[in-house]
Amino acid sequence: MMSESFDTLLRLAALAQSATVADLAELDGKLDELDDADVTLLFFALAARKGRAFQLIIPAPERYAELREFVEHIGATLEEVESGQAVFRPPVVQ
Repeated sequence: MMSESFDTLLRLAALAQSATVADLAELDGKLDELDDADVTLLFFALAARKGRAFQLIIPAPERYAELREFVEHIGATLEEVESGQAVFRPPVVQ
């Protein structure tokens, strides 16, 4: 199930953001297990946790579908702004 994978990435983002020296070995091992697609999603999770928006080049259709699913899962938005580009906006904190 994709949401379980997404939740794992969100936990890794939380760990990365607040990692202590003791956490670094665990974090390093978990990062080594990620493929390129998961590293990209982890970057989005970290950006969301920090409240950062950014512009990106839209990836291939199959990657874009997974990215949109992840963005919706975390409550963020991905807005297409011009041909081939989109803006990631983190969830609004209430």
